[in-house]
Amino acid sequence: MEKDFWIRGARRMTDLEKLEYIHSTLQEQINDCNINNDSYLDEMETSLKFVEELREPHFKEKKE
Repeated sequence: MEKDFWIRGARRMTDLEKLEYIHSTLQEQINDCNINNDSYLDEMETSLKFVEELREPHFKEKKE
Protein backbone atom coordinates (compact mmCIF):
# COMPACT_ATOMS: atom_id res chain seq x y z
CA MET A 1 0.00 0.00 0.00
CA GLU A 2 1.44 3.34 -1.05
CA LYS A 3 1.45 6.18 1.41
CA ASP A 4 0.14 9.59 0.41
CA PHE A 5 2.90 11.96 -0.53
CA TRP A 6 2.22 15.49 -1.63
CA ILE A 7 4.79 17.89 -2.90
CA ARG A 8 4.02 21.57 -3.22
CA GLY A 9 0.30 20.94 -3.44
CA ALA A 10 0.61 18.38 -6.24
CA ARG A 11 -1.50 15.25 -6.37
CA ARG A 12 -0.46 11.99 -4.77
CA MET A 13 2.69 10.60 -6.35
CA THR A 14 3.31 7.00 -7.36
CA ASP A 15 6.50 5.22 -6.30
CA LEU A 16 7.87 5.70 -9.81
CA GLU A 17 7.10 9.42 -9.71
CA LYS A 18 8.88 9.66 -6.37
CA LEU A 19 11.92 7.87 -7.79
CA GLU A 20 11.88 10.15 -10.85
CA TYR A 21 11.76 13.19 -8.57
CA ILE A 22 14.70 11.95 -6.49
CA HIS A 23 16.61 11.03 -9.66
CA SER A 24 16.15 14.45 -11.22
CA THR A 25 17.12 16.36 -8.06
CA LEU A 26 20.25 14.25 -7.59
CA GLN A 27 21.15 14.69 -11.24
CA GLU A 28 20.68 18.46 -10.99
CA GLN A 29 22.93 18.58 -7.94
CA ILE A 30 25.62 16.60 -9.73
CA ASN A 31 25.38 18.57 -12.99
CA ASP A 32 24.72 22.11 -11.74
CA CYS A 33 26.89 22.34 -8.67
CA ASN A 34 30.59 22.91 -8.69
CA ILE A 35 31.50 20.01 -6.43
CA ASN A 36 35.14 20.12 -5.39
CA ASN A 37 34.88 17.22 -2.96
CA ASP A 38 35.45 13.97 -4.89
CA SER A 39 34.11 11.87 -2.01
CA TYR A 40 30.85 13.85 -1.97
CA LEU A 41 30.52 13.57 -5.75
CA ASP A 42 31.09 9.80 -5.56
CA GLU A 43 28.34 9.52 -2.93
CA MET A 44 25.94 11.52 -5.08
CA GLU A 45 26.68 9.40 -8.15
CA THR A 46 26.25 6.19 -6.12
CA SER A 47 22.91 7.47 -4.82
CA LEU A 48 21.83 8.21 -8.38
CA LYS A 49 22.77 4.66 -9.46
CA PHE A 50 20.74 3.20 -6.57
CA VAL A 51 17.68 5.20 -7.64
CA GLU A 52 18.14 4.03 -11.23
CA GLU A 53 18.26 0.41 -10.03
CA LEU A 54 15.10 0.88 -7.97
CA ARG A 55 13.12 2.48 -10.78
CA GLU A 56 14.13 -0.06 -13.45
CA PRO A 57 11.45 -2.64 -12.47
CA HIS A 58 8.79 0.07 -12.84
CA PHE A 59 9.81 0.63 -16.47
CA LYS A 60 9.74 -3.12 -17.15
CA GLU A 61 6.19 -3.33 -15.70
CA LYS A 62 5.00 -0.54 -18.01
CA LYS A 63 6.31 -2.39 -21.09
CA GLU A 64 4.36 -5.55 -20.25
